[in-house]
Amino acid sequence: MRFLTSIICLNLSLASFPSMAIDDVDDDGTMAATYSGELFDCRQELIKLIASSNHALIRAERVTTDKLDLFIDRREGDKLMIQISDKSQKQSNESPGAGMLGWVSYDLKRNQLQDVSTNEALIFSHSQGQRIQSCLKKEEKCHQILNTIRLQAFIAQSPKWRVIGKGRAYFHAAPTEQCRHNNWFVVPGDILQVNGMRVTKPVDGDNNGWLLVGYGDAHGWINVNRLEPVDEPAE
Repeated sequence: MRFLTSIICLNLSLASFPSMAIDDVDDDGTMAATYSGELFDCRQELIKLIASSNHALIRAERVTTDKLDLFIDRREGDKLMIQISDKSQKQSNESPGAGMLGWVSYDLKRNQLQDVSTNEALIFSHSQGQRIQSCLKKEEKCHQILNTIRLQAFIAQSPKWRVIGKGRAYFHAAPTEQCRHNNWFVVPGDILQVNGMRVTKPVDGDNNGWLLVGYGDAHGWINVNRLEPVDEPAE
């Protein structure tokens, strides 16, 4: 899983959705869908998995998911070497090690967690283990899709589009339902800015229309059926 080394990049925002660069345009007028960082917040799923485990200090200190922090130091084969800490405990000159809970390793392939200091195999929530594995597979799949699609410039009916319909309209990391970002969305009435790029052909198995749009600092693909052009007032 090539992309998994990027999980070391701990900051995720919608700015990590595909970003476009005009100097990458090929002779045929198309360009690759470039991107940076993680597409989905698998790091948060990893925090939840570790917090649900029977790690001795996590249990003894009653460290909950919102307090647990992690630093992925390196990867050894399929294993991530992770330093864990309680971020509610502030370090100082008097207590330089405050909040430090030790080290664990997580085997990406086998979905196994281990306490590095004791070599003890840790037990964690089965459902949380399934969630992180699903997130990692989705991450890899959508990176693969982005590596295959080509984009071309086009003039949209309007530079601004309004969200319509009922309920949330979700951002997608790539123009396909497979790559929905469950935590990032807009709601009816929100006004989005069109990026001005479209795919040269649909992703295999997806017949929906998509627009690459921005909302504040967020950028991603949204199903065109949830959007309508905004008429600009005459000058």
